[in-house]
Amino acid sequence: MPEQVNHQILKQGDTYPFMIFNLIEISGIEYFVLIDPHEKKHLLASSYYSHYGFEIGQEIMCTIDKINCTGKIYLEPTNPFYSVGDTYEFIITEEKTRINSLGEKERHLVVADLFGKPHQLWIPKNGTDYRTNESLELCVVQIRKGNLFLVLPSLCLHGAKYEVGKAYQFTIDGISTLIEDKEYYQLKDKFGQVHFLRAKFYTNYSFSPGKTFTGRIVQKPQTGSYYIEPDYPGYEIGKSYDFTFVKEDVYFHPSGQQEDIWVVHDQSGKNCYLFLTHPISEDFKNKPIRAFVDNVYKGKLYLQPSGVGE
Repeated sequence: MPEQVNHQILKQGDTYPFMIFNLIEISGIEYFVLIDPHEKKHLLASSYYSHYGFEIGQEIMCTIDKINCTGKIYLEPTNPFYSVGDTYEFIITEEKTRINSLGEKERHLVVADLFGKPHQLWIPKNGTDYRTNESLELCVVQIRKGNLFLVLPSLCLHGAKYEVGKAYQFTIDGISTLIEDKEYYQLKDKFGQVHFLRAKFYTNYSFSPGKTFTGRIVQKPQTGSYYIEPDYPGYEIGKSYDFTFVKEDVYFHPSGQQEDIWVVHDQSGKNCYLFLTHPISEDFKNKPIRAFVDNVYKGKLYLQPSGVGE
């Protein structure tokens, strides 16, 4: 069995040993059954990792890629051939054009890894002309479901310019379709550095090409990861506002811990999370709830009561 660790819970971003216990089929889909260091079982779709050479009885390392707000855990096995942050040679197999949600044409290259597995990457419109069967050096900035998120080395982020907790100005250049066909805002800063910001989290921000906004650096910058949090429209951290009750719920922290919350609406009707740091009267379910903004995370307000119910 995997070696025991001191953690009582699995934490997002940490890596642990898992044992491949079995291979099963559910509704026509094959899954590896993995056992974590605490003897709990997890399912991992095997089709994404057929080129990894996994076998039953093998111990593999998996990163806790995400724990969502319902407590579901997403695992990403360590790629045995490629490492995030390193550059490798790939063979160009074709260039494609695709249309994004703004109706703009995007340039994409399809490249083959050392197994011939195809990977697609976005490239700047007015960049270099590439030829098929040409070798191209690319940086691996993220690995998810066995797919490589690749960028040109010139787009790979150099985080030394940015201080965590400090705010910077960013200008939206456009939309780019990146890993898993998800759309990101393509940003530039005063240093000329390109950044990518997941578009779906900021639908109520009135973002469009050419707009400049202020965003905080919330963790060490790394291309392909979340590290920029734009200022939330109409709300500031540390200030109090009125919200409307929606429902009771449970929030699962990335640490694996869970906490009772109220889901409330802001003035635009967007869901926000109110953490019950002290008891709140049930009466406030039918009247405005005064709460202060404790944090903003991926376009969502995280709140604490402002003395209501005391």
